[in-house]
Amino acid sequence: MSRTECRRESGQMLKSMRTSPSMEFHGRLSAQLCSPTELSSAKTFWTPRTTPCSGVTWDPIKELSANPNPSSAFVVIDGTVNRLYGSQVTRYFEARKVIYKILPLPTTEENKSMELVTAILEAVHQFGLDRRSEPIIAIGGGVCLDVVGLAASLYRRRTPYIRVPTTLLAYVDASVGAKTGVNFAGGKNKLGSYVPPAATFLDCAFFQTLPQRQISNGLAEMLKMALMKHRGLFRLLEANGKELLFAKMQPLESSESSEQEDAASAARRIAIETMLEELAPNLWEDDLDRLVDFGHLISPELEMRVLPTLLHGEAVNIDMSFMVYVAHTKDS
Repeated sequence: MSRTECRRESGQMLKSMRTSPSMEFHGRLSAQLCSPTELSSAKTFWTPRTTPCSGVTWDPIKELSANPNPSSAFVVIDGTVNRLYGSQVTRYFEARKVIYKILPLPTTEENKSMELVTAILEAVHQFGLDRRSEPIIAIGGGVCLDVVGLAASLYRRRTPYIRVPTTLLAYVDASVGAKTGVNFAGGKNKLGSYVPPAATFLDCAFFQTLPQRQISNGLAEMLKMALMKHRGLFRLLEANGKELLFAKMQPLESSESSEQEDAASAARRIAIETMLEELAPNLWEDDLDRLVDFGHLISPELEMRVLPTLLHGEAVNIDMSFMVYVAHTKDS
């Protein structure tokens, strides 16, 4: 199919995607989880709630806390994200007269270890939290979300936490599901737990300050879901991939009306919905035959062996390409 034909088909598909109010993306989607007792029978384990926003705006205190006036908040934030957005986070808590602690950490794949988890736990212990009404807040990429999730699962056996992904990869991958983890003994995510967050806040405005390589990194995971589960998402990426990359997954001005979902919003939404469809029935990974593991056969070891040369999505892309070649040659 030619690029022009792909664009035509993509446009027709977007016209048909007039999502219901409960599933629209307006820059940010906040998603709350069901209670643990509901997870075993629920077809999906997120109940999305959407809120229009402009720029990076989120309100964990107002929307999520059981205590309407929490006295304190503990935030773990990636060091780079802190340099870009730390002042906004500080102003947020100061405006609400909340006692807060912001812990910037170098949450890179090379540092993804129990030492980082211990540093978080020691800081949380010194700060003090109401472990039921004052969740730990994680702001950063996938490594930050994974490490904070593991720390929260360990502190007093389970402390609620909130995920705020700031990279495209974390937005469509790490923020979805219940897994936490750190690297151990040279292996990727060898230590971890299954503890879903109290909520996840998704805001694509963070992507505006990402390098283009990080956008491409996230698109690799979206491509994985497109190849394995959603022809429509594949067509969207095929027709609009270059524009989405250069626009950093911000809404494209190609929609014919305000009611029509643009390609960037549709791609982000479908990627998350398809991921949820796969994860929800098998949340604890009792069945290891999973579509979401496509691209994850050799990529974990490859990624760890060449750290920090390859990003996660890049390793997944190599894995997918190699496995498709192997399948093709074996079949021919």
